[in-house]
Amino acid sequence: MVEGDADRRTTPGLLKAPALVALGFVAAYFAACFWYALDEDGKPLWSVWGNWQMFTVGGRHNNDLDAEAEIDGEWVALDLRTLFPSRFDSGPRYRQLRNRPGPWMEILADSACDRDPRHPTAIRLYDVRWKIVPGEDPYLRKGAVQKRILHWKCDRVARRPGGVVW
Repeated sequence: MVEGDADRRTTPGLLKAPALVALGFVAAYFAACFWYALDEDGKPLWSVWGNWQMFTVGGRHNNDLDAEAEIDGEWVALDLRTLFPSRFDSGPRYRQLRNRPGPWMEILADSACDRDPRHPTAIRLYDVRWKIVPGEDPYLRKGAVQKRILHWKCDRVARRPGGVVW
């Protein structure tokens, strides 16, 4: 670059001061919003954009999927994490299907029938939901409510998606 030539990619001289003021205003706005986000009593209306919670704040409830298998006429707990490990190339994870209705739960139950080496005759799937208490381990399941979402007989066959390892 020859001396005296201006770099055209930078902010023009007249706009540098207003740009710095605007940047300072945005930084001060988000700092004030953060300050009010920690306040339990409420947030002022002007802080609505700075307190928008996208992906960083969890919900008030936690949920999980439990299963039971009928083996020799007795219902025993079934560990879905063992049957559907979280390894690359191990197929879809059961936790991905937790909030999907209908045929996806049938596919999961049918796959559990095939994967369990004890050869169960039926599978029950339960949605377990509990309130998260701040300051406590969110996986303690205090006050958990269990709701049965599927009872699957292993002699039935679910239509599985083609090309996917189940």
